[in-house]
Amino acid sequence: MAYVNAVLAQLNHVYGDVSRQDLAAMSLPKTSAAMLRAIFNDPLFTQELSVATNGLLGDLSNVRRPPGDRVTRVVRLLSASPTCIFAQTSTDYSKVLVKEGQPVGAEYYELTPKAPGNDPQHLNPTPWAIQANEAFSTPPPTVPPNPCAG
Repeated sequence: MAYVNAVLAQLNHVYGDVSRQDLAAMSLPKTSAAMLRAIFNDPLFTQELSVATNGLLGDLSNVRRPPGDRVTRVVRLLSASPTCIFAQTSTDYSKVLVKEGQPVGAEYYELTPKAPGNDPQHLNPTPWAIQANEAFSTPPPTVPPNPCAG
């Protein structure tokens, strides 16, 4: 679990750098898109790019200036191999938000190796990228299907 926590900390730091850069510019510089590409595999990259762009259009009064990094910790490691990590996690946003929102009931991350060519500038210091993440307002009755199991 320590290794996965360290990977998540590195990925969250890159994401935090994107947030700090975007807020300072009040736009999405090209470097932000490259940083997001380095830490998110498809199809999540497209969604995260949209979240970053649209987030600047919303109410930013609850975002710290500058925001820190979110802290994601593994609650339970569900699967780990050289090609896929699936974990139940918990994320602390206190360094990002002035007042934290509703806590989530359950959160899951799937990490897979960075896709070739997605990080030519080596912005992501890990060999991993986020393939998927899901947050549930209440815990699901069962653990979601393990994407690493097949």
